[in-house]
Amino acid sequence: MDMRADQEILFDSIRGEVKKKRFYYGDTIRQLFIATAIVMLLTLPFFSHILPAQLTIAGIFIVGLGAGLTNPSRWWTIAFDAAIATCSLGVFEYYAVAEYQTANPSLLFVIINQGTALLFFLALYFSVKTLRNYYLQRI
Repeated sequence: MDMRADQEILFDSIRGEVKKKRFYYGDTIRQLFIATAIVMLLTLPFFSHILPAQLTIAGIFIVGLGAGLTNPSRWWTIAFDAAIATCSLGVFEYYAVAEYQTANPSLLFVIINQGTALLFFLALYFSVKTLRNYYLQRI
């Protein structure tokens, strides 16, 4: 009988962990950040005449830092991710629109920046959703 009770406690514990994991999107945020950093890294040599290289390199470091620090047991890492996603979304969308409005726009640059802005938008959504779940004590 004790063995059965121990198994029930174990299963309830596992179910609780699974339930808590449903409300944590840090792994998704990390994957989005890594994808955007790779896009930034690969396209930097081709667009350094349009976008300041120092800004892009700093952005790659900051996004990589955010991806590496993301942790389910620390709420501030998700808040940091939300701040990174917010700022990055603004920067990439600004440069996409500004380039598109020039006399001779580089459409490839606009499309890549627009796609990267979309990835940062998704990262913002998932980080705010995760942060909300921390405050609601679901995580």
